Amino acid sequence: MSDLEDLKKIAILIDSMKTLIGDNLFDKKLINKKTEDIYDYIIEKTYETPEYIEDVSFNSPEKIKIAFNKFYYEKLN
Repeated sequence: MSDLEDLKKIAILIDSMKTLIGDNLFDKKLINKKTEDIYDYIIEKTYETPEYIEDVSFNSPEKIKIAFNKFYYEKLN
């Protein structure tokens, strides 16, 4: 996959996360916090298949935010 395709997918993921948990998405301090694997899976699956987020429910916006930040900062490094 090209860098441009990766950037487009990240932009779509960011938009999806903003819809779910608001504009205050980014917090590098969260990348060392633990979450259940399911939250990491939701973020990865949404990155690969953006419409997946419409089919899933979750109980903790904070854990989604942690999983998103771990994924985002790992992807950019």
